[in-house]
Amino acid sequence: MQQGGKKTLPLNIKYYVITKPMEGKNGDISSWSLVLNVKSYELVESTQRIGLGEAYFLMEDAPSFLLKKGFMMNIYEGPKLVGTVEVL
Repeated sequence: MQQGGKKTLPLNIKYYVITKPMEGKNGDISSWSLVLNVKSYELVESTQRIGLGEAYFLMEDAPSFLLKKGFMMNIYEGPKLVGTVEVL
């Protein structure tokens, strides 16, 4: 599934990615900047990692109301799909 991105997840530093276009709080449809702060991760396969940490949108009018348990979204570095975020 991954099309590029980091070889390892950056730990305890802000990792900036973007989402696919989604509707924000004000009805604007845009790709949103998402900040990930990965606290720990485990290697599942040679190219797959599961990380635990915090995620939040950079902009105030982003769709932060979506960040509820069970929500999943793909994340990108530019046009390349680099992973999936699931809210626990």
